[in-house]
Amino acid sequence: MRLTRVSAAVLLSLALCALPTARPAGAQGGVPITNFKDQGLNQFEAPYGDKLIAAYTSPEWRDVVDMVMTYRNGAYEVWGGSGHIRFVRQPQGDGWSYRIVEQSGTNPIADQRVDRLATSAEETALPIPTAAQNTWPNAYERIVG
Repeated sequence: MRLTRVSAAVLLSLALCALPTARPAGAQGGVPITNFKDQGLNQFEAPYGDKLIAAYTSPEWRDVVDMVMTYRNGAYEVWGGSGHIRFVRQPQGDGWSYRIVEQSGTNPIADQRVDRLATSAEETALPIPTAAQNTWPNAYERIVG
C-alpha cells in the first residue's frame, strides 16, 4: 500500500481514534476489552464527518483519495469512491476475526494481495496507482491496530 496522495491526510483526518490494541482474553499478553468507548465520530461530529465522507468520495476526488476510514457506533467504516463497508472485530482463538456487517457497492479494501507491486520495476511503472489499482494487504488488521 502506497500513501502517496491525499489519501494519507484523509485517513488521518477521519480516523482520529485511539483504537484498542488489546488481545482477546487468554491470548499471550492480552487482556479482554471491557470498557471500550467510541473514539471515532461521535454524535456531534457525525454530521460533519458525513459531509467530509461524501465530499472525499465524490467523483471530483476519486482520483486523489483512495479511502476514508473512521469508527462509530461499534463498527469500523471504510468509504471509497465506489462503495463502503462497516465491519466489526471479534475474538477468535488467539487472535481476531473480522466480519462485514454492512456493505454498499464495492468493498474498498477487498483486494488484499501482497504481490500487486512486488518488484521495483512494477512499482516504478506505476508510481501513483489509482484506488482501483492499489491493494491493501492486511487492511482489517491495519485499520483496527
